[in-house]
Amino acid sequence: MAEGKKGGRSYLNDFQRNVAGDYIYAGDMYECGASREEIKQQKLFLGILTFLLAAAVIAGGCINAPGLHNVFFLIIPLVCEIGATGSVTSAVLRFLSCEPPLREYIYRRSVEALPRRALFEAVFAGIGLLCETVYCIINKKFVLMAAVYLILKTASIALCFLIRKNAVKYSWTKTENHNLI
Repeated sequence: MAEGKKGGRSYLNDFQRNVAGDYIYAGDMYECGASREEIKQQKLFLGILTFLLAAAVIAGGCINAPGLHNVFFLIIPLVCEIGATGSVTSAVLRFLSCEPPLREYIYRRSVEALPRRALFEAVFAGIGLLCETVYCIINKKFVLMAAVYLILKTASIALCFLIRKNAVKYSWTKTENHNLI
């Protein structure tokens, strides 16, 4: 018998053919302890927070803050933060697109990964905040755009922690999949 897939696509091993020849998911499922209405509210809140986070990061990259055009230690955290924002957005969109119970591979890449990804994002926003503050102090460039940038970084950090808090709000339990027809 052939070995199953390994690595990033190993979840494909959880799909099996049924009597009709169609592929069905035979892996584990995750069920949330909250009601459908609570999950719907959580999804709406996570979607709004993620939209605000993406808007804050994009706005922070578009403004003309001192040093963002030519200082590598300000540009690198911003680029990493943009990548982390894409990762958080990806996890939230994956969660928003599915109804509970969640398949194991979807649960692992959305609900389980979201707190880590949000923390990762907050770390880069914090580094960007710190670097911009140090740059402004050293070069004595306190202008309005620097203040706006610092406010946006602070908002990004706060939004990341709100996303993280909301992502771990409900408990999920592993259940057996009984769809083997």
